[in-house]
Amino acid sequence: MTKISKIYTIKGDVTLRTGLHIGAGNEAVEIGGSDAPVVKDLITGAPYIPGSSLKGRMRWLLEKTRGEYNTQTGKVGEDNSKLSTLVFGNGNSRDTKSPTRIIFKDAKLTDNFEKEFKDGKWEPELKMETAIDRISGKAMGGSLRNAERVPAGVKFEYEVSLMIFEGDKEDEIKKMIEDGFKLIEMTYLGGRGTRGYGQVEFSNKNNWIESWK
Repeated sequence: MTKISKIYTIKGDVTLRTGLHIGAGNEAVEIGGSDAPVVKDLITGAPYIPGSSLKGRMRWLLEKTRGEYNTQTGKVGEDNSKLSTLVFGNGNSRDTKSPTRIIFKDAKLTDNFEKEFKDGKWEPELKMETAIDRISGKAMGGSLRNAERVPAGVKFEYEVSLMIFEGDKEDEIKKMIEDGFKLIEMTYLGGRGTRGYGQVEFSNKNNWIESWK
């Protein structure tokens, strides 16, 4: 394996333009609770954006827009000659495994929003939803449910590290990651995006800081 020649970091804010839902799963719904709670820190109770959610969404969007997936099986990450596979890693085959070059850290609340959350100035909101009968256009009986969302306006701090190996096309890789941020902004992050959830904006998405050389 070739050695790492550089490591870059991007740090910035993720601003929610609409409510964000990244589900935590809920095996036992409490009375008065949410049918679909958001993921929260077990210690502080504060919501956060898992790095896996950021990475998975960006990878999916890049592979689909770049056509870098197996059109026969629909599988991704199988061809190391594809830039997205090179950067995000290949773990599908024992013979062709390659390391990921990009690391997404969990995005925590900014200091200001974390303090306001601790002080009780805001909390995740409950959004009521119901299924609509496509024939009659009326609400279906007994289908009312609620979903928990982090409200619009809240900001998180994200951090992404990119390892450049010897022989990598550095500029091309950076451009692809910058495109990935833009694609998330143009679509959505988290669940229920087609219903208006998860509109976000990233700051400093092309501000590469060389943290190791």
